[in-house]
Amino acid sequence: RRNRIVTWSLLRSCITELLEDRSTGEELIPLSNIKRTFRARFHLELSETALGYAKLSELLQDPQLRDVCCVELQGHGYA
Repeated sequence: RRNRIVTWSLLRSCITELLEDRSTGEELIPLSNIKRTFRARFHLELSETALGYAKLSELLQDPQLRDVCCVELQGHGYA
């Protein structure tokens, strides 16, 4: 069975849940782990192109998510 593609409202709620449920105390989630996490935890396919973006980093910087998350360049990549 194929995973459902995430919508804007689902994206907001899932990201909020991920950031609130950081048992390690870390506030950063590596960008490279986001899609895998969405598939494993929420059974959702995170598709930036379905939401109108060419890059995941650009999607997560959309004004609709500004109050939920931000993307930062870290030493080893984006988080």
